[in-house]
Amino acid sequence: MKNSALKILLIEDNAILAHASQNSANEAGVYCIRHCDSTEQALETNAKSPIQFNVALLKYAGDIQTDLQHMNALHRQGKTRAIVLVGSYSPHEKQALKKAARTQELPLLGLLDLPLSSGHLRNLLQTAAV
Repeated sequence: MKNSALKILLIEDNAILAHASQNSANEAGVYCIRHCDSTEQALETNAKSPIQFNVALLKYAGDIQTDLQHMNALHRQGKTRAIVLVGSYSPHEKQALKKAARTQELPLLGLLDLPLSSGHLRNLLQTAAV
């Protein structure tokens, strides 16, 4: 599958960061992007739509527990195959999130630092496109 066939669910409440993330996705060859301001909005919107997303780009919620709850909710809904967390994580937080995601069998594809790099995003999306 080419990146152009991927569908991304972008969850970001900051309009400037959402626009930058959309641009990065476009630069990585992805043009089918649904933007939601919150995980709750994404869950509501997805419940009304038949679309299956290859990847959800999920904004850092401010604490690991909330990120895990959001990933769990998206995963349980069954509309997202993989999740990428985007934010400013410490090395300890990254390690803890990866471990918790494995333990809870969540589809965490990776963690990307801000500012979002289209090159790093492209590399992760290549994994999701397989």
